[in-house]
Amino acid sequence: SDRQQNYAFWKNVARYGMTNIAYTDHETGWRDGGESFTMRTRAAPGKGGDEGQADYARKIRALGFRYGIYNNYTDFAPVNEHWDEDYVTRNPDGDWKTAWARCYNPKPSRAVELEAKLAPIIQEKFHLDTAYCDVHTAVQPWRYCDFDARVPGAGTFAATLYAYGEIMLHQKKTWNGPVYSEGNNHWYYCGLTDGNYGQDQAAGLAENPWLVDFDLRKLHPLCCNFGMGNPGMFYGRNESLGSTPEEREGRVDRFLAATLAFGHTGFLLLEGGITNTVRSYFNLQQIHKHYAEQTAVDIRYADEHGNLLDTSAAVASGAFRRSQVRTRYSNGLTVTVNGHPTEAWKTISVELPPNGWHVEGTPELKLTAFSATIDGHRADYVDSPAYVYADGRGRFTRFDKAACDGQVIAHKRKDGDWEVIPVAGCSEFGLSLDGRAATAVALDVDGEELGPAQTRFSRGLVYVPPVEKAFSYILTPVAAPTVSLECGRRSVVPGELVIFA
Repeated sequence: SDRQQNYAFWKNVARYGMTNIAYTDHETGWRDGGESFTMRTRAAPGKGGDEGQADYARKIRALGFRYGIYNNYTDFAPVNEHWDEDYVTRNPDGDWKTAWARCYNPKPSRAVELEAKLAPIIQEKFHLDTAYCDVHTAVQPWRYCDFDARVPGAGTFAATLYAYGEIMLHQKKTWNGPVYSEGNNHWYYCGLTDGNYGQDQAAGLAENPWLVDFDLRKLHPLCCNFGMGNPGMFYGRNESLGSTPEEREGRVDRFLAATLAFGHTGFLLLEGGITNTVRSYFNLQQIHKHYAEQTAVDIRYADEHGNLLDTSAAVASGAFRRSQVRTRYSNGLTVTVNGHPTEAWKTISVELPPNGWHVEGTPELKLTAFSATIDGHRADYVDSPAYVYADGRGRFTRFDKAACDGQVIAHKRKDGDWEVIPVAGCSEFGLSLDGRAATAVALDVDGEELGPAQTRFSRGLVYVPPVEKAFSYILTPVAAPTVSLECGRRSVVPGELVIFA
């Protein structure tokens, strides 16, 4: 069934350690075909009905996710069980206000009443801990003005704004978690919603300059908007991530770079397979964890000479159009993003390729992260309190605490061991265990032991030759060898004579 396939997918996501996720189900959970999909309390019969939905919600939460279900109080279908002609918003000429296909807009005053009635019923059935309240922040509140003279506040968008805000506040309290919405007109509602798709389609930010101040200074302190919306919202609804591997990789890089520049939390990329999903999660999760609840205290834009200008000077000179942004947050975290589409940015710390970025922590906040040029090619690295993530992007690359040719994730476990997960495409990897060697056990995709794995210790890193059918490896630190071979070279070419001491 669809639900079985969905659960298998999310179980695989969780197996990689991607569990700090708010998973908001969409409207298909409420309907099998074209029937009403809003203001319902009964789940789609073809997907198992209420029992199936409750079981699915329980299993998803057991994976470690927050789970919420779709709802909206802007679209009202005549086939809905609560239908009443007097519940429909009126235009100035008295006609009914249309909304989504086959729907009309419910009076905001009635929408508040319906949400207050239905949300507790839904929560009692499905035990949610987040919510997706669709559409409300996608439209200007004056688009859904009710001109019915019988309604208090008739003809004022303040009545709509107030009603929708009450819906969001009640929903987060009733469903015991954050409420998210569609975004694109979300600035009115930030703080009422806990977050929205971080989109601004009219701005065309995939191509146009990044002026981040309004977002960082006005919206960021109130809520956590995520991604740049999804890729379709960033690149255009009819666009994909590209037709060639190079184009797809470049578009993912720009999407993630923009997310960091605007101070948004991450959006889990599903398009393009598990490598994109892993890249979107592990590159950003520990970064946004440490800036999401902070305020931006200094925002600078680089000019063509690398001078860092304040916003007024950057706007006056046009330097902001380079989209090279450095933001320092109230906890000392500094995020530097090169949003220039073609030019590299050589900072004091690192060289950033187009859409590259670099994050510096503080002595108290031990976080190093970058997507930068290393030995002439782009590579990604995150050294955080929760995990080490590295990606050599097809070339074997040595980082401070890891080495790999593809993506590798290392989770530190509570017992002091490490679980290392090489992602598809990674054929060689090593991990630093603070100068110690290790023994290793291979695990399959279900976490079951396959048996011991070989380990090799070189230049302070523990390497594990691949074991057939292994998904991950548990490394248990042991003392390093007392005798080791040393060589002044880190790389050689075939046929070269190498001398060890």
